[in-house]
Amino acid sequence: MPLLRINATDRGLALHGSAQPLWPTLNARVLAGDGPIVIMVHGFRFAPGAGADCPHVHILSTRDEPTHWKALSWPRALGFVDGDSPGLGIALGWSAMGSLWQAFQCAQDTGALLAQLLDHLRQLAPHRPIHAIGHSMGARVILTALHHARPGSLNRALLLAPAEFQSAAAEALNSPAGRTVEVFSITSGENDLYDFALERLIAPPVPGDRTMGACPPRTANLVTLQLDDPNVLDLLSTRGLPVAPP
Repeated sequence: MPLLRINATDRGLALHGSAQPLWPTLNARVLAGDGPIVIMVHGFRFAPGAGADCPHVHILSTRDEPTHWKALSWPRALGFVDGDSPGLGIALGWSAMGSLWQAFQCAQDTGALLAQLLDHLRQLAPHRPIHAIGHSMGARVILTALHHARPGSLNRALLLAPAEFQSAAAEALNSPAGRTVEVFSITSGENDLYDFALERLIAPPVPGDRTMGACPPRTANLVTLQLDDPNVLDLLSTRGLPVAPP
């Protein structure tokens, strides 16, 4: 199968739903192919093993119809369901339940573990492109990983409605690993309420800081795609990527 489920735990990274050690299984999957490796990181209100809130039965599920009616299977949409897929999908689960403050801190801790995974993958398969996609606080996990990872460990990052402050994102993207990543930030006015809540409830790194969605960092390797911009919507439609109405 071209999808591997792993979790960030208090003891480090581990296989989801298995007592087998992670690294031999991971190594075998990585060395078996040469296509891109895509790491998928969920956001707030998910945790491995949390019933219907377990990401592996929700947005990281491979089923046509995951347990929640609103869920879209990321692995299926990214092509990691077909056994002949040339790439490897890695579904990364982490504890994003509890309060907003707890999840925000856990995202930082998980970022350090993600950096270990990125470095291991790059050392094991230097020829394979390595990408990451994260939603909300999952984007914070990815950005935090850049502080700890080696340069060149991650090729591309796709951040969906990132729940991170502008100054923290700028610092991450200006780190040695951050400067070698191609980053796309997907934002929309529909997320303004969540950005506003984050700015009011979480202490920012610097006074008056804004979220990354409200005030994108000015770095050469970051492109921000505003999904409520009519010009962007028209362009996506002409490329065969229509976006649903608000």
